[in-house]
Amino acid sequence: MKDFPSIRAGALLAALLISTGAGFPEPAGAVTYLEQAERIQQVYAYLIDYRPAGAPRVPKRGLIEVQAEVIPTPEVDHRVGAKDEPFDPPAALPRVRAKYIASWGLMLGATASPPVEAMGFSAPWVGAEAGLRAALGAVHGELRGYWISAQVTGPLTDTSAQDEFEVINRGYDLRLGLDLGAWMPYGGAGRGHSTSQLTIESDGAVLEAEGNYAYWMAGITYAMNTPSAPLLFTVEQNGTEDVLYHIILAAAVQF
Repeated sequence: MKDFPSIRAGALLAALLISTGAGFPEPAGAVTYLEQAERIQQVYAYLIDYRPAGAPRVPKRGLIEVQAEVIPTPEVDHRVGAKDEPFDPPAALPRVRAKYIASWGLMLGATASPPVEAMGFSAPWVGAEAGLRAALGAVHGELRGYWISAQVTGPLTDTSAQDEFEVINRGYDLRLGLDLGAWMPYGGAGRGHSTSQLTIESDGAVLEAEGNYAYWMAGITYAMNTPSAPLLFTVEQNGTEDVLYHIILAAAVQF
């Protein structure tokens, strides 16, 4: 992950969100190989985190929701020591999730991805979430817990390497949304715990990391009623500590 393309939000995203896409803050001066590897572990762990990417609306009836998400790959500092090397990772990270939402607020969800290779990368994962939603007038909210396990294989630290990154994240968050009819702006914050291991192919080094992190999100969901099934479109800005800022674009259908 040494040369991610820069992702900049357009005028529409700027109008919808308080802040827009970014990436890693630039470090002061050169960094060591181990420091950069630690950054790589952090950014991958936070990108894989099982964020909700949607407003916490309480439905009028029990329903199943299937959602597809795209996370444009944010900019990440790729300096190792004093050397910058070219790198070309996928421009976006896809994700699919499904959830059941009861009319009284129970939410159960899951996600999974097969080990399909794209541009030298493979990132299979499985995850689950559970939560409770409630509404007080026009204010809707959800308290949610989650768990996700993933293994990323690809040229993370060198353009020709097949490094391995294994991570398990778990945590909880609270989101609040304001019902404006078809539109629902929302925001929230959460805390997570990440356990990860990076195996670097070039020298056989195995780097382990574990720690807690805080994150926030702000977004807006638009619900479109169609003859077949309701469609939902979401733009969400995420921030994790001072390490990662990224956007999630999502589309969902409800049955």
